[in-house]
Amino acid sequence: MSKYDNLLNKIIQNISLNSHPGRHFHCVFDLDSTLFNVTSRTEKILEDMILEKDFKLKFPTEVKKLDNLLVNHDDWGIKDVLERSGVDNPDFYKKARSFWAHRFFSNEYLKFDRPYLGAVDFVNELSDLGAQITYLTGRDQVRMMIGTIESLKQWKFPIDLKNTHLALKPHFKDEDTDFKSDYLKNINSHHEKIYFFENEPVIIHKVKQQLPEIIVVFMDSVHSGRADPLDHWPKIKMSFLK
Repeated sequence: MSKYDNLLNKIIQNISLNSHPGRHFHCVFDLDSTLFNVTSRTEKILEDMILEKDFKLKFPTEVKKLDNLLVNHDDWGIKDVLERSGVDNPDFYKKARSFWAHRFFSNEYLKFDRPYLGAVDFVNELSDLGAQITYLTGRDQVRMMIGTIESLKQWKFPIDLKNTHLALKPHFKDEDTDFKSDYLKNINSHHEKIYFFENEPVIIHKVKQQLPEIIVVFMDSVHSGRADPLDHWPKIKMSFLK
């Protein structure tokens, strides 16, 4: 009996039973909040922030309130973290968000991410079965490529193999939705079946509208709130295991 979620087990079985030379399966994974839980990244950044001399001098009250900060898995950004800690100073929020964003979208802190349960084994099993693996992420090449590669290697995700690929945005200002949908359009004609794993509903809506033949698996973890998920979407919830 498979250790994976029933939906994922069916994907494993389908690829295992139908994979043969000339038949191409492609499994495309988002990274942040799909393969990786980024809670620890945000937590470490904020912990480093309140140790900064500049913050201690300018915002001693706010820094004190964050002594025992806790980042929840469903926090998007840092606003909810600060509010739970009783911090409601707009000037502090502006400076804190700048500090956080500069580091969150960088190579330095990616090592603090943690894969969701079962993610590493699941992706490796797909790769071993011959599926093409692509990590399709809104991270950008300039600020985050080195750290992304190191993180994937650190956790032993398949990478640097002939059937794996890493796709990051060329420029950080590129829009995630357009980047991912355009990428999937480009590879769609070269593969018989594509599975796309993603946590952001606004991206899923566009992909389903433009490429209905792609099978999308919604990772029900956390998202921006720019669009709502639909109840009938195939989904898993923060774990690849049963």
